[in-house]
Amino acid sequence: MTLESASLWHRAYAFLPVLLVCLGLASCGGDVTGTYEDPRGFMSVEFKSAGKAYVRLPAGTVEAKYRVDGDKIIVENQGGNFVLTKNKDGSLGGGPMGMPLTKKK
Repeated sequence: MTLESASLWHRAYAFLPVLLVCLGLASCGGDVTGTYEDPRGFMSVEFKSAGKAYVRLPAGTVEAKYRVDGDKIIVENQGGNFVLTKNKDGSLGGGPMGMPLTKKK
């Protein structure tokens, strides 16, 4: 092994922890895109890319914005904000009457 190739490997190994931290943060944040609904079908939220969401209730559908902050998903619209919490099982807590929202397949 030459000095140049040893230096290259040394830099690659030095970068490895940074890469692992970045991958870990991405997986912790998790992707919430998709449609989640409560067991009774009263409410559903469709999360799209670029922070766009569609909240469906019996009275109609409202377009909203959302952002992810750790395990919290903050849904923002003109009528007010609400916060959903990502549960370990992949469902979202904070739905109507405390019911979880589960992801539709």
